[in-house]
Amino acid sequence: MLYTDEQLQLALDKLKEPNSNSSVNSISKLYGISEPTLRRYKRNNITNAQNRKRGGASKHITDGQERTLVEWIRCMQLLHTPVSRNQIKKIVLSFNSEKKIELTSKWWRRFESDHPDITWKVSESLEKIRIDSTTPSAIYQFFEKLKQKVEERKYQLIWNMDETGINGANSCT
Repeated sequence: MLYTDEQLQLALDKLKEPNSNSSVNSISKLYGISEPTLRRYKRNNITNAQNRKRGGASKHITDGQERTLVEWIRCMQLLHTPVSRNQIKKIVLSFNSEKKIELTSKWWRRFESDHPDITWKVSESLEKIRIDSTTPSAIYQFFEKLKQKVEERKYQLIWNMDETGINGANSCT
């Protein structure tokens, strides 16, 4: 989960309130910070967000770059176009073109644990019958029939879309 130092500080302040009846779980939900993170801060008696240190794998990108990346991934998911790890890797590497970096499995685990709501695109294998029927001849015949139908019906607008169709409710602005 991404959160600002201000959010963390508010959550830490709430945790140390003497008469607070709020649970770590409720504070976690209120400020958008994972419950294990807040428990770790409480256990280690860390009361200042500025004292936090990121353990684990190197981030390779700034918090701002990560927020931008995650926002883009979520936007793509809203559009029913999940991104692949390879796409993420290219973006992270483009943020740091001057440095030679490698995204290790440890980096991916940290990124995935920080953003559990992100789903990854899994390539689907084509069915054997689809592979067998996709010949140059079949493709040519399809486009000839399409051309014939377009000319017969004198279509003004032609839309290209896949089986997911159009969802006007989702927006990435």
